[in-house]
Amino acid sequence: STKDGVLAAESAESLLQSLEDNYDRYSASALDNTTDEGISWRLTPNVACYNFVLHAYAISRGGWNAAVAAQAILERMIQRCNKYATDMQNTSNASIDPPPPPPPEPSDRSFNCVINAWSKCRDIESGNRAEEIFRMMEEWDYDCQQHEGNKTPVGKYYNGVKPSVRSFSGAIDAWANSGAGVSSTDRVMAILDKMIEKRKEALVKALESDDSEEIAFCKPNVIVFNAAINAFAKSGRGIAGAEQAEEA
Repeated sequence: STKDGVLAAESAESLLQSLEDNYDRYSASALDNTTDEGISWRLTPNVACYNFVLHAYAISRGGWNAAVAAQAILERMIQRCNKYATDMQNTSNASIDPPPPPPPEPSDRSFNCVINAWSKCRDIESGNRAEEIFRMMEEWDYDCQQHEGNKTPVGKYYNGVKPSVRSFSGAIDAWANSGAGVSSTDRVMAILDKMIEKRKEALVKALESDDSEEIAFCKPNVIVFNAAINAFAKSGRGIAGAEQAEEA
């Protein structure tokens, strides 16, 4: 039932918060060069812990509130990463040996779980919210990369993550499930165009660097196009929607 699904997700988040609290105490004691006998560095969350909780909210059938809760967890992950980078930039912390390990950064699955939560929410705002998460992923990846030959503070500890094919199809599904009608098809086409553009950019980089990851990046597949066709079918545009689906 919906109630059981939400309760399970909330219980999982409660356990996650306990692990976060343990990490925060461990990190604080390491930075202060003190000992806290009540904690263990082994009991700290990894990215899988976060993804389990995010997935639990996505499949909980909790609607808007579940999607909001999932997004809040993702935002907290990024905030914790940024805080660590800022703390370690402090010159007084640079000499700590060993330093506390960095909190886990979100993976593509982390972002995709939240996009999926908004898709399953089936709210008029689902498409916009899913695209917001998509942009958040791009911003996080940008923050972690070198700029003008220099690593950003957060980029010293984290690699960033690029959108996957599932990220694009998830955003399209969110628009298909939003009930936004005609306006949803314009956004679906914009997402498809963006995916194709990123694919072209990746292929150019691959030719320049012979990078196998770039070659595989953002290669459109049948799942993406089926999601787009489904969105057009649900758009309420009748023949125009069918023609747009055929064009895609």
